[in-house]
Amino acid sequence: LKQICLIDILGFNSAKQETYRSIVFLNIMDLMNLILKAMEYYKIPFSNSSN
Repeated sequence: LKQICLIDILGFNSAKQETYRSIVFLNIMDLMNLILKAMEYYKIPFSNSSN
């Protein structure tokens, strides 16, 4: 929680934004892949298979 407060107060400079942007993007992609694999494993269908 303290880190969130510091980020909110101090903000990010452009270099840090670019660094963290790629890290966040990779984390999102990894987690999406994990969710898709879990859905396949547990045979959970997509609500709309045409998407």
